[in-house]
Amino acid sequence: MSDNRPQTVVRQNNVPGFQDLRAARLCDITEPMMARVELAAEFPNAGVEPTGIDELDNVVRFQAGRMAVLGGREGAGKSALALQIARWWSGRGATLYVLTEMSIEEVVERIVAATAHIPVWQIQKSPSPDQRAKVRGALEWLAKNSNLTIVEAQGIPMDELTLRIRDWAKSQRNGARGVIIDNLWGLAGASGVRGQASEVSIAIGNIARQVANLSLPIASGGIDCPVVLLHHLNRGATGGNSPTTATLGGSDQIGYWASQVILVAEEKVVGAGDGAFGSSGATHALHITKNRGGRAGVSIPLSFLGEQMRFVGAGTPAPFAKPEAADIVAEKTYRQKLAELPSI
Repeated sequence: MSDNRPQTVVRQNNVPGFQDLRAARLCDITEPMMARVELAAEFPNAGVEPTGIDELDNVVRFQAGRMAVLGGREGAGKSALALQIARWWSGRGATLYVLTEMSIEEVVERIVAATAHIPVWQIQKSPSPDQRAKVRGALEWLAKNSNLTIVEAQGIPMDELTLRIRDWAKSQRNGARGVIIDNLWGLAGASGVRGQASEVSIAIGNIARQVANLSLPIASGGIDCPVVLLHHLNRGATGGNSPTTATLGGSDQIGYWASQVILVAEEKVVGAGDGAFGSSGATHALHITKNRGGRAGVSIPLSFLGEQMRFVGAGTPAPFAKPEAADIVAEKTYRQKLAELPSI
């Protein structure tokens, strides 16, 4: 597999022995760093994509330069959560959902059910005229209010997929809001990796690195938006214990390259009485096991409404809820001001 690390232009510095690398003395970058802090205060939400789940947004910031790994055992609800996030992001702008296992039809059924708060079986099994009317209404609403592109990419190598995603991002007038890859095992070069454990770990870790690089700024070879990678936990990760980053299947390097690791687990949260997080559905928790720049070791209790393929928390959005529109002008102003700051 080729090395697709972005080639960043290195500014010459005055650090002896390291002039060819990005290096700086702390005393020389005090003012440039403070200028960045002031800019962040002026534009507190620049580049941050909300998910529509307040409990998650209060802990994790999905933004450019960060890859989030969304892990869990098979059937834990990874894809349901990822599609819920993708639908919210797509209400703010161009969002890409890459499939390596499911079909487009299956995904659309899930999005319709979660958006309209209707059981997915009403879409799949002999829907009545009234049910078909609900589905049509949901599809028409999504067509007007969601900029989501879904791609089946089963068996495509990460090298090729990276190039295709960059081409897609370049075609978006206002840039991309986010990219979600569901999931790692379905990529060519991942599920078919053979060899000793160390060789498998390196190969899988290399794919995770390429995905992480996609989130970087355009100048660094990325597409300047948050990227989410779904992945399974090891088959041996069973029992009553909460999952950890170390249980991600195939390689501990997956968690190394991630800025955030969010693990979905079905469990009875201590202190959650009947109906505490919804009148029906299994109680789940999102375990934030890694979170650069934020709190880690946090468990967020949510309820999963399986028939509607969605997670709900304390502030559950109503059917057909829309996110707050992205302020494109403010974002462009932020990027312009950031580019004008003294370099580091």
